[in-house]
Amino acid sequence: MPTDRCIKSLPKIFQMSYFAAAPTGHIPQHLSSIFSCFSDRSVCCSGFFCPCFMISKTAERISGKPNCAVCFGSCLCLPCFSLWERGLVREKYGLQEQCCADFLAAFCCSPCSVCQEFREVELRSRQQTYTSGTVQNFAAMGLQLKK
Repeated sequence: MPTDRCIKSLPKIFQMSYFAAAPTGHIPQHLSSIFSCFSDRSVCCSGFFCPCFMISKTAERISGKPNCAVCFGSCLCLPCFSLWERGLVREKYGLQEQCCADFLAAFCCSPCSVCQEFREVELRSRQQTYTSGTVQNFAAMGLQLKK
């Protein structure tokens, strides 16, 4: 199975929570490309000039709690933490695994990778808020959404 080979080829630190079991049926992709980093100037500038802060902020949004160690650690080895963060995002949202693409993105273009993951969490949290808000609004009106 290719997944096993990909996971075993990674250092132990990344094997722990790098890949989640893929949901059955459709496997979601990233909502934006790695090269869409220029679509939002503030995210782009933050990702290129303060990537450690961006990684920390994304990890905080995923876990729900701040972690200064992530910020400090990513300053020491940005590509390693970028790869780790890509794994967290894939795990949280059940995104299709692409270990080679993730490795190349993290080690060859870390700032773009950091921006993509930040955008992914931002877009998906907006999407989730909108969806849950719609369900709540319909429920308040006494209606139900069809599944």
